[in-house]
Amino acid sequence: RSMAFVDENRGWSVGSWGTMARTTDGGKSWFTVSSDDAKAPHFRDVFFLAGGKQGFAVGDPHGIEPAYPLYLTSNGGDSWSKQSFPTNSALNVITFAGDKYGWAVGDKGTIVYSYDGGRVWQLQQNAVKDNLRSVFFFDEKLGWIVGDNGIVMHTKDGGGLWETKSIGAGTSALYDVLFVDEKRGFIVGSGGKVFYTGNGGVSWVAMSPLVSQRLYSLAYARGDEVWAAGEQGVVLKYRLPK
Repeated sequence: RSMAFVDENRGWSVGSWGTMARTTDGGKSWFTVSSDDAKAPHFRDVFFLAGGKQGFAVGDPHGIEPAYPLYLTSNGGDSWSKQSFPTNSALNVITFAGDKYGWAVGDKGTIVYSYDGGRVWQLQQNAVKDNLRSVFFFDEKLGWIVGDNGIVMHTKDGGGLWETKSIGAGTSALYDVLFVDEKRGFIVGSGGKVFYTGNGGVSWVAMSPLVSQRLYSLAYARGDEVWAAGEQGVVLKYRLPK
């Protein structure tokens, strides 16, 4: 379901039934690490802090109680342990702004955050009950969340207050959000929908659809190219407006 690399050689992939796979040679070979913990979730995302020692995997506890939707490693993935958590809802994605401030979002409008590098997590209140699919923070203050039924949320204070915004997505599911700087950002979703902002999210423009498949993920490395990937092997390249 998700993949994260800490450098050009070391990477992790996670999936259902607590399955993890790691590579130390840039993906030429992978070694599967399957948890023997019956309570391990169906992992949906994995994230490592700078340096590659501290990592997090989040997912769906699939109805098992007590629920542990987040697992933690502090030794680069040599061992993983479940972490006490303020919710038993499924978590879909996790991200950090720097090494201290982190957020995870999931089903039923769940938002959790950490201010100490992921040791302690707390719920952030909001009025949304839809499933949340992606979270992106430009820094420890400016953040965005997208989800089902066209949900778009924005915060300017690290999530103390989340405001919903309408971007003209209707009831479409929105799967990922990405900003390349404070002004320019993209959102992708079902039906090949792509939205762009050049003014920090004050307004969004629906771009002409190139495909009809769901678009699940966005990526940016450098330069003026943003990539989108979706179902049925769809990969799209967008050039950033000047």
